[in-house]
Amino acid sequence: MKKLFRFVLDNKSSESQKRGYVFLAILIIMVTGIFNGAVFYSNNNNLLATAPKKSKKDFVKFTSENKEIIEEIEPFDINLADSAKFCELKGIGPKTSSRILKYRKKIGYFEKIEDLKKVYGLEKIWENVEPFIFVNSSNFPKIELKSTDNQIFVKKDLNLAKPKDLFDLKILDKKTIFKILNYRDKIKGYKSMEQVKKVYDLKEEEFEIITENFYVIESEETNFEEIKSDKFLKSTKTIVKIDLNQVDSVSLEALPKIGPATASRIIKFRNKLGFFASKDQINEVYGISPEAVQLLDSLSYVSYDQNVVTKIKINVCNEKQLLHPYLDYTAAKIIVAYRNQHGKFENFDSLKNIKALDSNKLEKLKPYLEF
Repeated sequence: MKKLFRFVLDNKSSESQKRGYVFLAILIIMVTGIFNGAVFYSNNNNLLATAPKKSKKDFVKFTSENKEIIEEIEPFDINLADSAKFCELKGIGPKTSSRILKYRKKIGYFEKIEDLKKVYGLEKIWENVEPFIFVNSSNFPKIELKSTDNQIFVKKDLNLAKPKDLFDLKILDKKTIFKILNYRDKIKGYKSMEQVKKVYDLKEEEFEIITENFYVIESEETNFEEIKSDKFLKSTKTIVKIDLNQVDSVSLEALPKIGPATASRIIKFRNKLGFFASKDQINEVYGISPEAVQLLDSLSYVSYDQNVVTKIKINVCNEKQLLHPYLDYTAAKIIVAYRNQHGKFENFDSLKNIKALDSNKLEKLKPYLEF
């Protein structure tokens, strides 16, 4: 290109010829530039085309896998869920579920799902949790202070109550609460619930709420200082017997000697069984302490309707459908093979004819079989 310009300048051609040469040089430069640009654009397109991409098929597969996971865990209301339900979510164990339940109890209820982020540890696993939870305003807790045979109903001793215990009712104002506590200190402890009515300006509905949530050891000889001593601290709860087939993990956690982990294991074992047929089965819960077993033995009972509970149809189920805590896969295969060879089982005694089965486990299995 330099030679061309030198030729034009040194050449003894006329001015018009020189202008023609210059125009020709400029034209050549333009054509060369356009050609090089086209080659560069084409090469870049080839590089982009060969770069690795996430194919539509991979994306569909990824989405489909997530859909399967979502279908396995049904979304639930965080104001109704118990410890076992929270433990179904990835990243949440007994300790975290316990923190959630304690925080929910403290604030009353979650107004929105984002409130759950305030619980320690939830922020880090929020992406795993959010798709499976919701809040239904119609499920916000209402004040219903009645006990039934199937629930734990806990009352606290008013002479041991702290300001927080009264604040937790979310009904009494601060002024009324301290009137109740100051009057208690003034008379050196309530001797009866009737004395609470003497608290200045206490309304009838407020008295009813206190009566439903607290009690007083009614005795003219009650010593207020003695009530505060250690020997009375164990008597601060009144507990109604619970049905092991109806109780949830939250109610179990309210009992002494039973924490979130034990409560969760009890519920999971009950789900595997289908229902508790006897209180003695509590002994089979993994990791349960002797103290917890002794407590539940005295505070619980078992009831179930034979027509409502789901049982194993021994003459219909295949090997997988027969699986149960008292029936492993080997035993299930033996039962199916025996049934195919000898026909349907008429009753439990005909099942006992299979000598290869563990007789002890077979007896435990009896309440769960349908012939």
